[in-house]
Amino acid sequence: MNGVYAQSEGRSVRMEVIEWMGETIGNGDMDSVYIFGMKMTGRDARKAAKKKENYDKMRWNVHKVYPYAVGVADLLREVDKETAKMPNDAAKKAYLEKRQKEIFATYQDDVESMTSAQGKVLIKLIHRQTGNTLYSLIKDTKNGTTAFFWNGVGSLFGLSLKTEFDAEEDDMIGLFARELDGGCYNIVYQQASYKLKNK
Repeated sequence: MNGVYAQSEGRSVRMEVIEWMGETIGNGDMDSVYIFGMKMTGRDARKAAKKKENYDKMRWNVHKVYPYAVGVADLLREVDKETAKMPNDAAKKAYLEKRQKEIFATYQDDVESMTSAQGKVLIKLIHRQTGNTLYSLIKDTKNGTTAFFWNGVGSLFGLSLKTEFDAEEDDMIGLFARELDGGCYNIVYQQASYKLKNK
């Protein structure tokens, strides 16, 4: 446990700093603090509300699709490990076809029920987790024609399977993904934002 000091009316006030579950929390008494702000105009209030709505929707979308992106990364590691042991291309092809059927049976309904916005986030997160675009992953496991076809289908919904995660451009997606990377899942947020699922 560490200590920090804060000045208050010329006297020193000791505060304890507690580290708990990776968080640093101050523990002690301080004098009242008054915070004043300018009154927000109606226009500013609407802009702030819209910004908060966009923030909540993005966080919801990242929380929803993140497990699938992690699952794809885990699956790739497993597939690479297994195919490395196989003696020839025929064995690899049979194995990949079997795994593809299993994946479609498990995830197809979930993926098809995603909104276009969630699909975009998923494509970006898959690139973030694997270092490969979804297009290149499909091309590697199937063939170029199949990847081209699915990229064309995606474009009908405003999606490109070649989309990459850009840490600067997609900073909000990265922020929420880092929350989840650290094992943080805010169940209170999930309950409060339940209505967003149907938007």
